[in-house]
Amino acid sequence: MYSSKGLLVYTLLILCVSSCTREGADADNPTAAWPPDHEPTTPQLFLPELVCTGERERDATFTPDGSEFYYTIMLPDRDHSVIAYTELRSGRWVEPRVAPFSGRFPDIEPFISPDGRVLYFASRRPVGDETTLNDWDLWRVRRQGSGWGIPEHLGPEINSEGDEFFPAVTSSGRLYFTTARDGGLGKEDIWMSEITGQGFAKPILLSDAVNSPGWEFNSWVSGEDDLIIFTAFGREDDLGGGDLYFSRRDSLGSWTPAQNLGSPINTTALDYCPMITADGRYFFYTTAQKDYDLFFSPSLDMAGIEAIKNAPRNGLDDIYFIRVTEIPALQEVLNMSISDERADLMEQDRRFAALSAASGPAEAFRQFVHKDATLLTSQYDNVIGREAIFASMSQLPETTTLEWEPQDAGVAESGDMGWSWGRYTSLSLAEDGSEQESVGKYLNVWIRDKDGDWKVLMDLGN
Repeated sequence: MYSSKGLLVYTLLILCVSSCTREGADADNPTAAWPPDHEPTTPQLFLPELVCTGERERDATFTPDGSEFYYTIMLPDRDHSVIAYTELRSGRWVEPRVAPFSGRFPDIEPFISPDGRVLYFASRRPVGDETTLNDWDLWRVRRQGSGWGIPEHLGPEINSEGDEFFPAVTSSGRLYFTTARDGGLGKEDIWMSEITGQGFAKPILLSDAVNSPGWEFNSWVSGEDDLIIFTAFGREDDLGGGDLYFSRRDSLGSWTPAQNLGSPINTTALDYCPMITADGRYFFYTTAQKDYDLFFSPSLDMAGIEAIKNAPRNGLDDIYFIRVTEIPALQEVLNMSISDERADLMEQDRRFAALSAASGPAEAFRQFVHKDATLLTSQYDNVIGREAIFASMSQLPETTTLEWEPQDAGVAESGDMGWSWGRYTSLSLAEDGSEQESVGKYLNVWIRDKDGDWKVLMDLGN
């Protein structure tokens, strides 16, 4: 535990870190643009000279819209740390700052919930009326406007007499975290707790498909709760200082035996702190690599030593990222995910068709099209906007029916756009009372809305 004097020294150190910024660092840094100018097909430093600076930088989490990036800066003694962040403005990341709720006590491992409303983190800050530093516990802070509120301790349901680390929350309301407590399998294990209206349910230990008698820690879990990536140390296939592993849920909802993530991610160093961006495009992680050209110059002088201290890849932790599709071990998982998304989109189109058959095309289009949708036809002018489409469909005679059956669908790699096509049949009554049938093909372009639901963005029928 730290004394009051120790807390004062810590606060002064953090104030120094916060005030000693590099003015205009992003102005001369081409990688400060986002999305990056060149897709990273091999692991690349994330924002060198801006985020990766030669200090110990680790952990990675974005707000859902991708406009803010939060991470951890650890001071050289590893006992002092802050949560920092940078904002995306006009397509470029700006100078990082210490998060408004951080800077006084040791804080690490931020994680922003899928809805962006809560940031979870680990901290040694005092609990309640205590005045000395605590062990590592889990905390959260809620979004208030464009800022954050007052940090809240997660309480005894989650925090124990030991340490708790690396929170991760799913869209379904499950909290995953690392701890060493009674009832575990190994030195450190990964546990899960359901988030309830009253707080947190009793944590459950993940099975031996994930945990082992050794060390498992720092897990990232997909928002859908079907993929977990974590670090394990000391396994037979470990390449060195601890590797990243992954497990996927099977059809029964159980975790499958974890597999090593392999090349190009795992190295002989400690590889940890995984994260996949919300769009499924990029994989982030932390590792400590060396650029040996920094060290093996003909002769090191004081300027050279200073350059090493202030450069990434100097042997301290850095944050790396790579396109998810460039990780061979995840290819099958990605293909399975795309297959699942495709089946989900096909089912959504079938629900769309079923509502048209039951309640008429106007109601079906009102519920299933995006607010900015466009209806393209070969017979009429284009109709733009959900309300306009609904009004147009409402003018059809009540005797008109529109039925269709999707034949196939596809989903983009990002998982947020897709298409479906099929055959439709339209039946209407002519003025003489005879039934007229029109058949053809259609193509729908779909997009996920802010709630993650598939909506028709464009409807094209011949």
